[in-house]
Amino acid sequence: MPPYLIWMKKAGTGAPPADVWVYDGIIVPPDVSTNTNFGRDVALDGDGNTVSVGRPENNGDESFVFVHSGDYNWTVEAKLDPSTFSSQNGKSVAISSDGNTVAAASYEGAGNAYQSGNVYVFTRSGTSWSEQQELFATEGLSQEWAGYATDSLAMSGDGNTVVLGSLFHSSGGRAFIFRRSGNVWTHIQTITASDIQSGDGFGSATTMNYDGSIIMVGAYRADPPGFGDSGAVYVFTENTGVWTEQQIILSANPSASERFGGTMSMSADGNYAVIGTAVKEDAFFLKNNNGTWSITQTVPGSVPFAAFGRSVSINGDGTKAIIGASGSGSTGAAYIYIRNGET
Repeated sequence: MPPYLIWMKKAGTGAPPADVWVYDGIIVPPDVSTNTNFGRDVALDGDGNTVSVGRPENNGDESFVFVHSGDYNWTVEAKLDPSTFSSQNGKSVAISSDGNTVAAASYEGAGNAYQSGNVYVFTRSGTSWSEQQELFATEGLSQEWAGYATDSLAMSGDGNTVVLGSLFHSSGGRAFIFRRSGNVWTHIQTITASDIQSGDGFGSATTMNYDGSIIMVGAYRADPPGFGDSGAVYVFTENTGVWTEQQIILSANPSASERFGGTMSMSADGNYAVIGTAVKEDAFFLKNNNGTWSITQTVPGSVPFAAFGRSVSINGDGTKAIIGASGSGSTGAAYIYIRNGET
């Protein structure tokens, strides 16, 4: 069967009800081929009219940009091929809020060393896309595979900050921060956990707010006392271009091999977040109270072995979230939640 994505949109006023999601078309690559992993990762811009889709296992490995051109109709605006061959490019993708900047990671990219991992940034002018720059860590190591995890790449809403997680680094993992000034990107900082241990998987997931001043990094195999591989999430905040660790967040009720922090998403305003754990099959909603994050609600999966919490996303003001359950039934499922007050 050819690869495709089924697209849904929220209905407007009138019938159907405004809070019902309805079918809005299928997205397919222009050069259909099988076993290319089209849709391995996707990213949507702020108004929902531009989407980036990765295809990391095609000959050349690339990502695509599709634009919404009317009900049930999505058209290809560009195929984003990196300037140099980069295997597994597009396994992770990210897009700015205005839809004019796209990042695509390749964990097998040469970068600073053989398969150290890299990111290609593309920008749009009108309807034309061009590569702006290849990003890689200046201290990247051979076969470090930065960007291996699908959720290890994040871009700020303003499109000026990129974070790339490197969970296999021998220290226990690290993450690279890149920032754009004008049209030039610079690797400005490498961050890791204050209590890092070998095998923690720091960098398994990353997310940030609109301007990149708050960054969360997951370490899905971190070991809180007595709970091996339970996982943890680290919060970093920026002050004059330097990010420092501010908080370590643990699961509400840690358990061994929970893998808390394997996926996460932060609202653009930096006030809300959702964190998933597909092993324990829980999702956690969090609130930022004057710089201190706390879990406000735990949502357990309703179907055993459904991988509930394997993927999560939250909208810009933290009022809606979607939680994936890829093992639900024979097809998988996604659950949408609406915030009522703080729950």
